[in-house]
Amino acid sequence: MAREIDVSHEAREFAEQIWQSGVKQMVVTVEAAKAAVEMTRQFPMAKEPPPEFTEQFAVDTEVTTDVRGNVWVVYTATERDRAPERTVVYTHGGGFVLRMSPDSWQLCADVITETAARLVIPLYPLAPEGTGEVIPDMIADIAAKLIADEGPERVTLLGTSVGATITLSAAQILRDRGVPNPQLTALIVPVLDNRYSDPEMAEIDPLDPFLSPEGCRYFGSLYQGDLDVTDARVSPMLGDNDHLGRVLLFSGTYDILNCQARKFAAKSFTGTHLEYHEAPQMIHIWTAAPIPEGRAALQTLYKAIWG
Repeated sequence: MAREIDVSHEAREFAEQIWQSGVKQMVVTVEAAKAAVEMTRQFPMAKEPPPEFTEQFAVDTEVTTDVRGNVWVVYTATERDRAPERTVVYTHGGGFVLRMSPDSWQLCADVITETAARLVIPLYPLAPEGTGEVIPDMIADIAAKLIADEGPERVTLLGTSVGATITLSAAQILRDRGVPNPQLTALIVPVLDNRYSDPEMAEIDPLDPFLSPEGCRYFGSLYQGDLDVTDARVSPMLGDNDHLGRVLLFSGTYDILNCQARKFAAKSFTGTHLEYHEAPQMIHIWTAAPIPEGRAALQTLYKAIWG
C-alpha cells in the first residue's frame, strides 16, 4: 500500500478552492479556451502595477516596440530606501494570452524585498500578436544589456509558467549569442513542450484543478505563430539545453506539466547545472499560494537568487 504524502491542510484547502472556482473549465476543450481568449480581449486585465506596488516601490517605465511593431511596457522596480544588490528579469505567466496577475505582482514585491533586487518586468505582447518568433529574442535583448552593464554574476532570469517557457528559450538565445550565463535561470512550473503530447498527462489531468492539455495546447498554438511546435522558441525542452549555467526548476506532482519537468530533470547536460525541486501533490500555482509548501519553495528561490 502506497504511503500517503503528508501535505498541509492549507494546501488541501487551497486545491479545493481552485477546484470550486471552476477555472479549469476554461481549458478543458479547445472551444472553452477560444471562449476564454475572447473574454480576455473583451475584458483585459490592467497593464499597470497595482497601486500598492507603486506605493511600496520606486517604479520606472519604459515603452519600446519589437520588430513587428508590438508595444512592450518594461517596468523597473526597486525599494525606495535600499540600493539594489542584484537584478532579476521576471517574465510572467498566463498561458501566453493573459496579462500579469496580482499574484505575479506580489511575487515581484517579495523578490525585491527578500533578495535586495532590482526587478525588471517586461510586459510582452500577448498571443496571437506576440509569438515565439519575437518574444524570447526581446527578453534576451533586455537580459543581454543588463549582463553587459552589471556583470552576469548580478543578473538572474526568473519566469513562472509560460513565463518560464520564455525564460528558458531566452537563456538558450543568450548562450547562442555568446553572452555569459546569468548567475541563475529560475523556472517555476514551466511549459517545456507545447505539444502537450506526454501520455502521462492523462493520468495527472484528473488530479490537476487548474490546467488541462486540450485548452493549453490551443494557447500554445497561438504563441507558436509560424514556427513549428518543436522549435526551441516554443518548446524549449526540445532545443539545446547544454551550457546554460545554473538552472533552478520547480514542479508539483498534481500539475499536468510535472511529467515534462521530470523528463527534463532526468536528462544529462553539459555545462548546465540543474537543481530540481519537486513538491508532492502540489498544483500548478502552489508557489503563489499562502501555504507552507509555497513559502518553502519561495525560500529556496530567494536563497538561489542570493547566490
